[in-house]
Amino acid sequence: MVEGLKCATCGKVHQSLPRSFAADFPDVYANMKREERDVRTIIGSDQCIVDQKWFFIRGCLEIPVPGSTEPFLWRLWASVREEVFDEISESWEQKGRENVRGPFKGRLANSLSLYPETLNLKVKILIQPIATRPLFIVEQLEHPLAVEQQTGISEERACEIAGFFTRSDSMACRICLAFNRLFASSTPFPQQSRPCSIPLGPFHPHNHNRTSVRPQ
Repeated sequence: MVEGLKCATCGKVHQSLPRSFAADFPDVYANMKREERDVRTIIGSDQCIVDQKWFFIRGCLEIPVPGSTEPFLWRLWASVREEVFDEISESWEQKGRENVRGPFKGRLANSLSLYPETLNLKVKILIQPIATRPLFIVEQLEHPLAVEQQTGISEERACEIAGFFTRSDSMACRICLAFNRLFASSTPFPQQSRPCSIPLGPFHPHNHNRTSVRPQ
């Protein structure tokens, strides 16, 4: 939590602000109509398949906050190749998987409105111990999100981000206290027969809206 800082949104001093924000779905899923989701997708808490050819996993993108033991955390989705998706699924309950699996490559599957476009940013995916989500490392080093991940952000910047994503249209500021949640579901994703592999290039959805995130 960010404590005792002035909120850039409402101008008030809040005793605590959330330091963890989550996108519940990959953007391609979030932008679908409900009836499309039922036909075209399979989704769990940490994995998603769209049209039997687009594969997504959920992970954590950590940003250090110098002077604090608690990082700023984005819980986001990344698109991966089918074979990467399968390998991660197969190692879901494998002890020591972090030592023998990966790193993998993927692309961010969420568009964060606070930054220049983040959809399709290249990321390195680092597998973590059982019941812990993978870590995402942004590889396009010139992007502001990558810069923040490399150099860290101040408490004031953490407060600015929290204020930006906790405001509502009808209220100057809406603060939801939350704890960092790094832990993934312990239930493996159901295995499916999938004839298609994920394309090599980035995904370009139609009628795309930027990601809605919430405090965690």
